[in-house]
Amino acid sequence: MELQEGTYEIAKGYRAIIVDKGTKVQILKKKVIYTGDRCRDCKHLLHGKYLFSPNQFWESCACDQKPKKVAGKNCFYGARSGAKACEMFESVEQKL
Repeated sequence: MELQEGTYEIAKGYRAIIVDKGTKVQILKKKVIYTGDRCRDCKHLLHGKYLFSPNQFWESCACDQKPKKVAGKNCFYGARSGAKACEMFESVEQKL
């Protein structure tokens, strides 16, 4: 299909991008941004250190509602702070 020079209206919720060195136009749905609860807003999110070796570590997050069974250690499964909240979510505001 050959487009004529001019301005075209795109339906709400869609966007246009130019591809193939300006020879094609693609119409794509806009990304829907999740606006619900996130792990970072949960009172169960823990901030700690992940040990790589005795002298090497980096900061990491974990969920205290998801314990990991490791002999003699208090360990938890990791959690990403930006992830969608799970069914055990409790808001930080409820903690106060």
